[in-house]
Amino acid sequence: SGLPRLPGNFAPKDPRNPYADYTEGLLHAFLSGCTLERVPGERYEYSNLGMGLLGQVLARKANASFEALLQERIFRPLGMDSTCLALTPPLRSRLAPPHNADLEPDHLWDFQALAGAGAIRSTASDLARFLRACVGLEETPLKGAIAASLVPRRDIGDGGRMGLGWHIRPDGQVAWHNGGTGGYHAMLMAVPAKKRGVVVLCNAATSTVDALGAKLLEVLDGADPPPVSVRVPAPVDRTVLAKMAGRYELFPGFVLTVTLQDGRLMAQATGQPAFRIYPESETHFFYRVVEAQIEFVKNGKGEVESLVLHQGGRRMPGRRVP
Repeated sequence: SGLPRLPGNFAPKDPRNPYADYTEGLLHAFLSGCTLERVPGERYEYSNLGMGLLGQVLARKANASFEALLQERIFRPLGMDSTCLALTPPLRSRLAPPHNADLEPDHLWDFQALAGAGAIRSTASDLARFLRACVGLEETPLKGAIAASLVPRRDIGDGGRMGLGWHIRPDGQVAWHNGGTGGYHAMLMAVPAKKRGVVVLCNAATSTVDALGAKLLEVLDGADPPPVSVRVPAPVDRTVLAKMAGRYELFPGFVLTVTLQDGRLMAQATGQPAFRIYPESETHFFYRVVEAQIEFVKNGKGEVESLVLHQGGRRMPGRRVP
């Protein structure tokens, strides 16, 4: 789309609940002065802003709220009775409490204008119903719309393609979408040609869920894959960690701020919550909340002068700034 990952005026009052105070008025104010970063279709970059804006546009077109639209067009037709945006008291009583990647209690996220980016709350049973419709195990009035959503539309690099909301593997058979919010992570995978699918939901913010989904799909194919590998942090002295603290500009307007808090190294990107990064060595660190790694680069004097963020097959260097 050419839209950034998040709007430039995204400045949450509470980073633990970052979308709660981003209103429709703020969205319109940003869009009124927004210049696209590139020509639409030129390069792939997932945009929470883009998905949130799409939800707004669809709701306006239908003259309904985003939740009412989803209930009418998807949830009720598929019998997804435990799926919603705003939790009713009965559904809230069944909510699995959120945890961070260290299994400590976390904070539930709330959404306003960008609900399309991640406000849906559901269950494994409901999403299994959705998957059955996606892979053709059930006839539904959504058959045509689902088929259209699974058609590859754009190349996204490394042989992968993008449908309407679906990432499609290079083999052209596996469609998937994952994501995380405060204290939760989800992975959904559909293989229409084989009428198979996998859903994994976790009330901890860990990208291990994605690997689990892929392993389960291998099991459904009759394979006996090895267990999911888990990265184990290495012991690194606090004084060494402190040298990594600083601000690193990956590109104009996007800064990764690294801080040391209670012996933990935290990395916070512009407009996002701070997440812990774990050492594999004195210069190489990894996230648990997403599949990403950070490499700190030292100069000839042994001072940290930059970093490199490795994520989604991309290598993104960032120089240290005041």
